[in-house]
Amino acid sequence: MAAFHHRFVTLTTLSAETGQHRNTLKGRLAARRITPFSPEGQDFGAVYLRGDVVGVVG
Repeated sequence: MAAFHHRFVTLTTLSAETGQHRNTLKGRLAARRITPFSPEGQDFGAVYLRGDVVGVVG
């Protein structure tokens, strides 16, 4: 699980790490056009690459 969270984040994880509400985070990501991780079009839900969100939600 630690390896997963080292590379990926969810809105719940981001909320716990930043203290911001998940809807606020979702809006900030959408404003920056950061989309969920989706290799080859596969849908894994609201899972984001940590590297994509660093600095956006801090």
